[in-house]
Amino acid sequence: MYLKLARRNLSRHTFRTILAIIGIVIGVIAISSLGILGNSLKLTAHEFIGDIGNELLAFPSHEAGETEITEKQYEEMQQIMGIEHAIPVSSKGDAIDLRKESTYAGIYGIHGDDMQYILEIEKGHFLRGDSDNCVVGSRLVSSQA
Repeated sequence: MYLKLARRNLSRHTFRTILAIIGIVIGVIAISSLGILGNSLKLTAHEFIGDIGNELLAFPSHEAGETEITEKQYEEMQQIMGIEHAIPVSSKGDAIDLRKESTYAGIYGIHGDDMQYILEIEKGHFLRGDSDNCVVGSRLVSSQA
């Protein structure tokens, strides 16, 4: 009975029925287009941000009086999902004299096994983890030649 009533009303008001069908089709297309557009924008933004860099630097809060990241904080960083390598780096700077010129140099302390994740080398090999040696930048090497 309800089906006959619905069919009769649809046939009586064909123009209204056609407009309703067109409205439903436009609505479905609009919603799916927005979903696809949103997903595309998300993927594009993820690609763009991934191209910028994939490093996250964590520094101690000097405002809170901290001068270094503790071992506990380092272990907590290693547990964060998505972090492949947590690499502790100690950095200082000092004035150096090079061929009668005085300049400023950055000095970084890093475990030998972690170097392969953040450095590229032109010649030689990476240091062993228990090595006491140092790596020198190419600018310093070329100025010594």
